[in-house]
Amino acid sequence: MLVMNITKLAYHQARPYWVNTNIVAYSCSSQYGNPSGHSETSMGFALVMWLDYCRTQDSHWWKKVVAFFVATSFGVSIAYSRLFLGVHSLN
Repeated sequence: MLVMNITKLAYHQARPYWVNTNIVAYSCSSQYGNPSGHSETSMGFALVMWLDYCRTQDSHWWKKVVAFFVATSFGVSIAYSRLFLGVHSLN
């Protein structure tokens, strides 16, 4: 949460529906959008879970690689959902 708040203060950008009236957000915060707090939190959570798995499991390296791709795909799917809903944009 600390990293998320610092990056939002350092690099804040208007939400897409503020700039373009053709974009309709279903429900959205009135704070600045980028960087996405949802994306940062979900990716951070996924990577912490992956690191915990790697530390506690004595498994083959390929299982750790698969777990890494599963964890990052979770984080990326949250980021995509933010774009799909129109509350964030690619810069």
